[in-house]
Amino acid sequence: MTLTLDTADNVLAVLIDSDHDAVTALTGTDRPTAEWDNRPSWDNWKKDPGTWDNRPSWDNWKKNK
Repeated sequence: MTLTLDTADNVLAVLIDSDHDAVTALTGTDRPTAEWDNRPSWDNWKKDPGTWDNRPSWDNWKKNK
């Protein structure tokens, strides 16, 4: 489990990776963009591993929001 707290953006993100990918983002006023919401799922990765590697990272989402 990885816990990331970014106080500058008031963003708390908990990333849990088990049999599937679960991402929970709690923000003060914003919510993740469609790009983040529509990234390839863990189930899709099992079918095509290349798509998982190319999904938007959390750091890139914060820069581009």
